[in-house]
Amino acid sequence: MSDTERKQTSICTECGFMSADGARFCPHDSTELESLSDDPLVGTIVADRYLVLSALGRGGMSVVYKARHQYMHRNVALKMIRAELEEDSFLLRRLEVESKAVSSLKHPNIVPVYDFGKLDDGTPFLVMEYLTGCDLKDHIDANAPMNYQEVLPLFKDICDALAHAHRNGVIHRDIKPSNIIVTRSEDEKKIVPIVVDFGIARM
Repeated sequence: MSDTERKQTSICTECGFMSADGARFCPHDSTELESLSDDPLVGTIVADRYLVLSALGRGGMSVVYKARHQYMHRNVALKMIRAELEEDSFLLRRLEVESKAVSSLKHPNIVPVYDFGKLDDGTPFLVMEYLTGCDLKDHIDANAPMNYQEVLPLFKDICDALAHAHRNGVIHRDIKPSNIIVTRSEDEKKIVPIVVDFGIARM
C-alpha cells in the first residue's frame, strides 16, 4: 500500500473493516472510522491471523497494538519489539521470558496470554487479552483523594496476584502504577486491577 493510499484509507478499530471511499462510520458496528496511522504495521496482518487495528502504547523497547484475530473475531493486545530494536538479542529474549512467565500463571488479576510466536524474520510477538480501562496512575489521578474502602480491595487484589506469581516461581520485578491496568468486572459492578508487563520478570 502506497503512502497516498494509506492516507486515504480508514479503518474500524473494533472489527478491522477498511474503507477508501470516504465513509465515516463502519457499516458493521457503526464505529467511527480512523485514518490509517503512519505506523506501517497498522492495517496489516501479523502471523497470518492478527489484523493490527491501532497502536495502544509505546515504550522504550516495545509497542503494544490493538489487533483482531481474523478467524476467532476477538480483539487482542499484540506486543512487539520496536522495529529499530529488532536486532537486539537481549530485548528479544526479554519478550520470550515474559511469554513464558505469564503463560504459567492463571489468576484473575494477571493478564492472560493467548499466543506467542515468531515472524518469518525471527521477530517475536506476544498476544494478550485486550483490556479496556486505564493504568492505576491515571485512575488515582482521576479519583484522588481515594478513601480506604476504595483502596483496600485494589491493594488486596494486586497482592493476591503477586503472591500467586511467587508461588509459581515468577517475580515481576517492575511493579508500578503504570504496569497495573484498572478495568471493570463483566457486570460493571467491581473495579478490577490487572497486573501486566512481565518483561523483566525472573523465573
